[in-house]
Formats: sequence, C-alpha cells, structure tokens
Amino acid sequence: MKTTDKTEKENYLISILGEQKLDGETDKIEVLTAGNFMKKRDHYYIGYKEYDEDDPQTCYNNLIKVEGDTVTINRKGPMRSQLMLQKGRRHQCIYQTIAGDLNIGVFTKTLDNRLGEKGRDGVADPVQQQDSGKNGSEGIQNEAGLIISLTRCL
Repeated sequence: MKTTDKTEKENYLISILGEQKLDGETDKIEVLTAGNFMKKRDHYYIGYKEYDEDDPQTCYNNLIKVEGDTVTINRKGPMRSQLMLQKGRRHQCIYQTIAGDLNIGVFTKTLDNRLGEKGRDGVADPVQQQDSGKNGSEGIQNEAGLIISLTRCL
C-alpha cells in the first residue's frame, strides 16, 4: 500500500526562548508570535514572520524544520541566515549582517526533540558556538540554549 504525503497546516502560538552566555554574562531573548505548524512525512515545519524592532516595515520569514535529531532554522528577508543544529555534530552556519557575512561554527551537545502530532511539546537545544571569524581568528566561545514551544490556536 502506497502512503500519501499528508500535509496539515494549523495556526499556532509560537514561543521561542533563547539564552546565550558569554564572558560570564547572560543575554536572553524571547519571541512570541502567531505562525503555522505542519507535518509533512516525517518532518515538522514551523513558519512565522518576525518584524524588526527598529524598522517595523522590515519583515523576516522564518522557517524551522525539525527532522529527528536535526533542527534547521532559515531566515529570509533583507539579511538571511541559516542555523543547523544536529545532536553531536558541528555545522558551519552563515548570518548576513550589516557589516557583512558572519560564519559561525555550531556544535550541538544535546537536542531533545519532543514535537508531536499536535506540536504541544517543543524542542530544547543547548548548544556551544564558536565564531570562526572572517580572518581565521581563534574566535569567541559561548554557550547558548534554545527552546521552541507551540500552542494550538482554536
């Protein structure tokens, strides 16, 4: 029996909590927004728009793909970025900034994917990052954590 590709798109409240520790200081960021959650085959997708605080006319389209022990976060807009998090692996990621492209090597120590059919649980992912630098400098080491949770809007 051939299985069909089932795609369901729902409205959700998306909460993203990020925490970064650098030189003994902790910086936290929280995004709370409406978006979509869907399952396509064995992958989960979370889509949402993000507006620049300094320029509300500037919009970024964000797509988070969750596949087993891998989370990929793509950001499209005036400045693009892609962050790939995979348990026990290191990936090179690129962030476009006003000053130019920034290459960051990200090693993911742990990744706890608890997304389900209803999207209730979430993804928790503490990571260590190292900025590889444009000129091959040693870079900066820090620790970061990321929690993504979803609540279905009725």
